Amino acid sequence: MKTFIGIIAFALGAIAAFAGLTALSGLIVWVLWNALVPSLFDGPSITYVQGVLVGVALSVLGSVFGRSR
Repeated sequence: MKTFIGIIAFALGAIAAFAGLTALSGLIVWVLWNALVPSLFDGPSITYVQGVLVGVALSVLGSVFGRSR
């Protein structure tokens, strides 16, 4: 029973860590985008949720195209 509880605790901790890193990367993308793109390229500002989605998309694209074969 102790092993099962340990596995569940580890899984919940891994999910929390993933969510925290995703939120942090979205915050970084959001701040950098809104600081640079509107002033340099006269582009639009984005919301925090859009920053998270852009961060996730960049992560997926980086893992797909960043592999060396």
